[in-house]
Order: sequence, then C-alpha cells, then structure tokens
Amino acid sequence: MREAPEEIRSLGDSRNAELCALLRIANALDMIKSRARVYVMVIVNDISRLPPELLGRGRFDELFFVDLPTSEERKEIISIYIKRDLKKDISSELMEELVNLSDGFAGSDIESAVREVVIHAILKGDETVQEEIFRKSFSNVAKNY
Repeated sequence: MREAPEEIRSLGDSRNAELCALLRIANALDMIKSRARVYVMVIVNDISRLPPELLGRGRFDELFFVDLPTSEERKEIISIYIKRDLKKDISSELMEELVNLSDGFAGSDIESAVREVVIHAILKGDETVQEEIFRKSFSNVAKNY
C-alpha cells in the first residue's frame, strides 16, 4: 500500500480519532485517483474545521458550496414532507411559524422534525396532531449554525 504524503501522515500523530479517520480518507483518495477515473465527493458541514493539509492542491479537483435553504425553500420542503408523510395541509400561519423556527435547518433537519410529528400521529392517532406538536418538534431539532 502507498504511503500517505508527510503532511497527511502528521495528522495521525495527534492520536485524535477524527484526524486518523481523515488520514485514512486522504490515503484512500490518493489510491482511487491513481487507479481509475473516479469522481469522489466528500460532504462536510463545516469546511473550516478541516485541516488545511487535506485541502491542499491536487487533493480535490473542485470544491462546491451548497448553502442552507432559504425561507422560501424551507417552506416548500416543509410542505412536501407534510403532504407526503401526513397527507394533510397546515394553516398558512403555522407554515410561516415553522419556516421561522427552521431557520438554519438543512432539508434533512426539516425531514427529521416532520418525522417526529408523523411518529406522534402513528402512536397517538392523527386527530392528536395539533399545532403545538409541530412547534415542539421543530424546536427540538439542533440548528446547523
């Protein structure tokens, strides 16, 4: 097996589990890129927390930034998940409140909040799903910022 570059090997000296994992990823990326025409995608929540050695020239061909959804996009995402999973509509007032509560959420965070409401509906019955259940569910999700 090929040895990782010095700047990446030095990451493992800290005995930090996250950095050791990054070392393995970087080594795997080098091996993949040397053997085949493969497009590798890495997704991170906070690129500023990655060591600069991992982002050095030649490690990745492109870096893309995908921002969190805007309020209009969150409204659409909330609507999609509620219609799909609960088979119902909610009032425009509640929708606006959920859009505000979901500021800083990724689409998966919104899905998680709606899933919590769905679980409540399954366990206690659809008729028990009141506006407060939505508020509580959206308030329980940890924001990404």
